[in-house]
Amino acid sequence: MTCEWVEGNLSAYLDGALDPREREDVGSHIEVCARCKSLLDDYRHDEALLRALPPVTPDDHLRERIFGSPEYAALTRRLARDAQPARVRALRVLLPAAALIALAIGAGLFAHERFGAQSVSVDSGKTHTIGAPGSFAYPLAPGQRMIFIRDGALWSAPETPDGSAATASAPQQLTPASAHVIAWSVAPASGAQGGRPVAWVDGKTGALHLVRADGLTDQIVARLAPAGQIIPQAALDSLVWSPDGSRLAFASVDASGAFSLRTITVAGPDTTSDAQIGAPTAISQPVGAPVWSADGQSLAWVSASDGASQSVWALHNGATSQVALLADPAASQATVARLGWSGSSVTWVTQSGGQITGAFSAIPGATGPTRLTPAQARYTAAALSPSGEWLLAGQGALWRVKPGAGAPALAASITGQVGQIIWAPDGKTAALLTTSGAPGGQTARLALWSPVAGLTRVSANAASDTTPAWSADSQRLAYVAGGQVVITRIQSGRSLDGASIGSVTTPAFFAWAPDGGSVAITNAGGVYLVTLDGQSFTLITSRAPSVSAIVWSTAG
Repeated sequence: MTCEWVEGNLSAYLDGALDPREREDVGSHIEVCARCKSLLDDYRHDEALLRALPPVTPDDHLRERIFGSPEYAALTRRLARDAQPARVRALRVLLPAAALIALAIGAGLFAHERFGAQSVSVDSGKTHTIGAPGSFAYPLAPGQRMIFIRDGALWSAPETPDGSAATASAPQQLTPASAHVIAWSVAPASGAQGGRPVAWVDGKTGALHLVRADGLTDQIVARLAPAGQIIPQAALDSLVWSPDGSRLAFASVDASGAFSLRTITVAGPDTTSDAQIGAPTAISQPVGAPVWSADGQSLAWVSASDGASQSVWALHNGATSQVALLADPAASQATVARLGWSGSSVTWVTQSGGQITGAFSAIPGATGPTRLTPAQARYTAAALSPSGEWLLAGQGALWRVKPGAGAPALAASITGQVGQIIWAPDGKTAALLTTSGAPGGQTARLALWSPVAGLTRVSANAASDTTPAWSADSQRLAYVAGGQVVITRIQSGRSLDGASIGSVTTPAFFAWAPDGGSVAITNAGGVYLVTLDGQSFTLITSRAPSVSAIVWSTAG
């Protein structure tokens, strides 16, 4: 008998709905399992609180607006659809609470017609949260969840799609109130673990925690620094999950300040039940985050050897090797701007004076660095595709660079200066943000490039301070143009139709849900959740995260 089975039958156990044999099994398990007994006590406590709540009766007009709304209809359909044994207790809590939540947020939801900062009423010196989190019990509700950091804590809010509609409840705190989160990383939602494990560092203790996205099995697995010792920023930047979400890389320091690189293997969604920590690899001070190869078996990283020059290293086939003594052998002061893998080769581009100075490639343990671009060529932007192809912009042109393929190939002529290149996840199309004109009167344009369609225009007035974002299936692109959030369909490297889904102030940050059904938007006004068709949107919180990035996870 497993804890998961018992958890799934606790609600029926409390209601006396189990057959005698099952009830005896659950009762016997609870007697010896402190975790399941604690969860049962939480259920009993929540039920007692619900019984103690005073009845709330809205007036007829407000009742009709709430209980006759599409949002409430979507919620009740979802509750009926999801009434599985493991969720019955949570749903019994949600049903009566739904009316209370609606009363609390109804006026705000009906008042918001667009989601710019102008749509949120904020008194001077005060902050407001729609649906402020109160007391709650773990596990958090299953499904896709948005995770973000605010005030030294990780917060989690669910997405609950129902057809073309979506609703979302208030953020809930994922980390303990006594902790202060200073670094965190979520396993890729598209990987084998489904975004379930979350790594975070407590700045008070230096401890590295692993927790499930539903808040369960939060345990310390390592320390980034001895207790009481300041954790270097290089170590905080080092938390990186492998593409399949099964391994976590991190750097730590000992009492002498020496760095080491380690990995943790996570066998399943319980995060720590079978977690294995690899042997430490002594390294020089790392710069930025390490980078996993596509197969999740190798790591590459950059180290600062003497405070100025940078070297490139790799852990490949179980051996550590220095890939390049200098990131750019011809310029000792050049630094690594981008680092990645192209098959079994480590590849990187260097920068100096605000310009990309070159692209390089090397096979760990086999070859030294090979320069892929002309020595005197300079570029304004560079991005590595998932297939290991560099796309560089400069000298009025776009260039393709494939490690081992010889000189760069001309991809397209361009007008203006390319500031950003964003590859689609499938590596077939890249989005380009270009600017032109005199300072103070510059125009930003958004274009697409693909080997099939070449260079095609998307928008002539895109926002240059907001990075366009691809959906996971590479079929949608979200961007801001003229103060409007626009989502366009992409097919064969071309934009088919752009639809505005509302206004927003910039800068803003996009984060697509893994299933592509909605997109989270963060700006100074808070966090919003918008469905693909723009017909349903929710203000998750009017308190902006400490860092704009939102990462999706999967709970349950």
